[in-house]
Amino acid sequence: MLAPTGAYANVSVIGTTDFQLNNIPRLYRGQNATIEARLIDNAYQPVRDAPINYTWSADGTNDLAVTDHNGVFSVNLTIDEQHELGNFTLSYSYPGDPIRQSSSSEIHLWVVSMTLITLQSATSGSMISGDIGEYSGQVTDDNRTPDLTAFDTTQPPAGC
Repeated sequence: MLAPTGAYANVSVIGTTDFQLNNIPRLYRGQNATIEARLIDNAYQPVRDAPINYTWSADGTNDLAVTDHNGVFSVNLTIDEQHELGNFTLSYSYPGDPIRQSSSSEIHLWVVSMTLITLQSATSGSMISGDIGEYSGQVTDDNRTPDLTAFDTTQPPAGC
């Protein structure tokens, strides 16, 4: 049997935190987007009223968001019509508190252009199986720049 020594030790136990992301949207030029994520602790409970630091690599935006009652925070991204296309990173971090560890994460988001097809003319009247119709149109990206390589006007489109 061990003799009591009168010594004691304090042990601190703190919880971990993690981010949950519902979806990763594709971002289109000229359209704003809201990214939402949830901060939870190791018991899968929401971390409420927590400060979240985030950085958007596309323009260097660095700001603060705060989680709501459900542990959810939102980041609003403005994607203007001239925004650079490509893959960008949204990084976010929770600094921790006395009872929870810090955590950080990031998502990669693509900013893409929309492709628009404008029908300029079509064969008029009713058509039945075997009839030949003629159609013409223009393929543009979101800046309305014609893509001259989209069609070779001397050849029918593939699959026709």
